[in-house]
Amino acid sequence: MHRSIILVIVALTSLCSMGHELAFSAFIGRTTGNEVLGQTISIGLFLLFMGLGSLVAHFKQRPSFNKLFCLELSLSALGFFIPTILKSSLGLLSALGLVSDLYPPISNSLIIMASLSLPLVVIGLLTGIELPWLLEVYKNEVKDKELNKIFFFNYLGSLLAGVFICMFLLEGKSSEFKFIFFACLNSLVCVLMLVQRFDIKKLAAVCCVLIFGKVLSLAYPLIDKFAVHSNYYGYEFNSFELGDVKSFYSVLQNFGKVERVHTPYQTLDIVHRRPLKYRGVAGQGKVDLYLNEKIQFSTFSYEVYHETFSHGLFNLMGRVPKSVLVLGGGDGILVKELLKREEIEAIKIVELDEKVIEVTHTHPVISTLNEGALYNDKVDVIYADAFTFLGQEENIEYDAIFVDFPYPNSDELKKLYSLEFYTLLKNKLTPNGMAIVDVPVKRNVNDGQFSRSARTIVKTMQASGFRGVHAIGALAPFIVLTQQKSHLNFDYDLIKKSNFISRSSYLNLIKLDISSIIDSPTEEGDINSIFKPGQFKNVQN
Repeated sequence: MHRSIILVIVALTSLCSMGHELAFSAFIGRTTGNEVLGQTISIGLFLLFMGLGSLVAHFKQRPSFNKLFCLELSLSALGFFIPTILKSSLGLLSALGLVSDLYPPISNSLIIMASLSLPLVVIGLLTGIELPWLLEVYKNEVKDKELNKIFFFNYLGSLLAGVFICMFLLEGKSSEFKFIFFACLNSLVCVLMLVQRFDIKKLAAVCCVLIFGKVLSLAYPLIDKFAVHSNYYGYEFNSFELGDVKSFYSVLQNFGKVERVHTPYQTLDIVHRRPLKYRGVAGQGKVDLYLNEKIQFSTFSYEVYHETFSHGLFNLMGRVPKSVLVLGGGDGILVKELLKREEIEAIKIVELDEKVIEVTHTHPVISTLNEGALYNDKVDVIYADAFTFLGQEENIEYDAIFVDFPYPNSDELKKLYSLEFYTLLKNKLTPNGMAIVDVPVKRNVNDGQFSRSARTIVKTMQASGFRGVHAIGALAPFIVLTQQKSHLNFDYDLIKKSNFISRSSYLNLIKLDISSIIDSPTEEGDINSIFKPGQFKNVQN
């Protein structure tokens, strides 16, 4: 075989294996909501079994062309099968009640990772066997002095998987698409191996694997629906008897609806008709919006959240600001509440994900909730990273800033809760301005103390120079930040007369006592910085 084809094969095999690992770690990270833990464990398992594979590569018998071909064909078949394995396992974990919002998040994460790791273990093992076998099979066609090229193209394939494939060509694609893409590339490796050693039986085997992959891709939507519905609607198996399975399938087909949209940054789920048996933290609602399977709002409780967020802050300020900046909030409901105040002259919203605004503007239910607010003449929508935007915008200050970000379950999100971010945020406020941040200020159930995550966020805010750090909201908590040290209190007489605050929101408008955090000395690990990230437990925002 020509040496250039061998080098292409080496690069493709490395690209496929690393591509599967990256797709798997991204899937685990999004599924568990803990990207750091998911990626750390997945890459560790992959490298461990890759090393074990290299140890057993020459165990008892020498590799041959046929064995190498079968290995590549197996990797291709496994790649097609992985999405089905992962989604079926997730659905079963939820249907059997093995993962639940009632359990600690770390327990759910470990159960999920332990249950889904088998495909990654097999890929790691086969990848470890792969390169030694390639060198052995093609040793007569590659000179010793050219072995460095083999290793170079092997590393190049990994680089292509990490940089060009997952970051560019497959950006925004679903995990299912990525697995199938790399499985097809493994099939291409098999075809390249047959260039000079053509065998009709082997070619037929490649065709069978491709057909197998196509059949699985046709069945995948039903499997995905099973997993998603089990997660959101709390379906549970009573047993594996045929009658119960048929009943479960009937419910799956006829009850509930989940609309899923993949973007370059996240997965959006719009969940319809939640039943009473739901195990999650939010109440019933006609439509709920989830980002990466974390609740953003429910039509049952969105008024409490957004009215506290907007009109609650105005009550504390004692006035309505003229210039407003919103960071996040792509669903448009917060902006709708802000537009109710005619005193506001301009609203600038910074949203990273353009697809979120597109979906929430065109969706028949959500668009009725936000009333097309993001397309109002007073609103200026900027598609940018909030951290970058604050650092680049010059000589502009705002009377009020609203911060609505997902919980920091990844290093990318941690920077939006960092010392550097809050310092930039402070510099964007007028001297008498206020900022309000959606933060889950929660106490531990066992000892009644605030969570470590809440302490880290509050202490980081203090360290950035905000002299006033206040917590509000018994049901939907927020942190209010001020330039000056002041005592903020709600004007309940004014609230009772307000046309902007509903009775249910009134119950949320109370101050929370966080003096135990504010008055305590700063300890090691209290400050979350880009240069020294803090630790955040995975909680439901």
